[in-house]
Amino acid sequence: MWTYEDIVLRNPAQPGQRSSILDRLLRTGVAFPDLLVDGANDLETYGSPFVCCFAQLPFPIAMQPDVYVLRATAEIIFHVRFQLIGLELDEDCQPHVKSFTATKSSQSQELAIGTQVTAFVQLWRRYVSLHKSYEACLTPNGLEDRVINPSVWTKKNSPVSSGHSTTAYGFEAELAERIERDLDIALSNMLLHLSVLGLEDFTRMPCLYGYFLMPAPGRVVYANRPIPVFKGMLKTSLIPQLTKKDELNSAMQFQVRHISGFLAELITLKEVSKLGESHLAIAGASAQIEKYLNGFVKDKLDGHSRAIWRCLQEEPFNTLPDDLKERLQIIGCMRNEIMHGVRKGDKRCEVLLKKKLGPEEVIATGLSLYKELHLRKIDRDGRPD
Repeated sequence: MWTYEDIVLRNPAQPGQRSSILDRLLRTGVAFPDLLVDGANDLETYGSPFVCCFAQLPFPIAMQPDVYVLRATAEIIFHVRFQLIGLELDEDCQPHVKSFTATKSSQSQELAIGTQVTAFVQLWRRYVSLHKSYEACLTPNGLEDRVINPSVWTKKNSPVSSGHSTTAYGFEAELAERIERDLDIALSNMLLHLSVLGLEDFTRMPCLYGYFLMPAPGRVVYANRPIPVFKGMLKTSLIPQLTKKDELNSAMQFQVRHISGFLAELITLKEVSKLGESHLAIAGASAQIEKYLNGFVKDKLDGHSRAIWRCLQEEPFNTLPDDLKERLQIIGCMRNEIMHGVRKGDKRCEVLLKKKLGPEEVIATGLSLYKELHLRKIDRDGRPD
């Protein structure tokens, strides 16, 4: 059985390095002791010529505990396990990662939740013979960097390494780089199908985060420095529209004490619009506006909500500014068009739909409606506060 102390001994700093590869993996939150110990013990169970590789997804996926078979090519097959991980920052803002078990209170924990990928793959073709020679260079205290294919020193057209000798360190780097590409292919294909199954987009991952290789039990390497999964969890912030001083002063007159449910919906739909889902944002915003208007109407039509244009005929909406009422009528027609299509002969909507609003304009109209009623201090019963 491997222990964490055994793994530390097998990964000393290489000549010229200030710290070992293992130290960097731990320091950047790419690995944690339990992950390495479990990987080493499982890899020993698989036996040679299997190797183990690791990666991290910047989002959680809840998978039934099992081993999943993912193919990169016909001969490159990964045996993959998925595990939820929690990432947090310490007092020095250093990332730490640990295994995570989802519970009912998980959402209240101050953790970023991702997914740890552990994959085992059997080597193929020339890598099998090179791996046997590579294992002979391993010691409990590290790796002896020797040439592992001396038989091809003088062969110019050798299929092993194009006539050049391969060292133990060189083999580690080559193998890590090759398997990274194959694992990326296998995971991308799986995430694509998982997106279809769950109707949630898991495919927006620009790179393979937290990737490194364990070519033999306890030994860790990488060809390129792993990209910490924290980078994939950071949101890209868009610079908001410039706010003018008089606009803020005007907004401060609302004396809003909290974000109402209506405002919260508008804020969410604005984010939806930023993602390019304009049709969805318009449908959602128009539905919320109609619901908001109906909250002030006393008499419902047989228990059903009134259309926007009917609401505008009632108090307190019949005294709204004309330009605001026109925009609300346009939104009402747009909602009907989305939900039911335009009825033939409806001249009113045909005229209004020529002035269609974009998603940002629909949301802004909802905010204008809220401002108007709030400044009048009208409550849901239509009475002044």
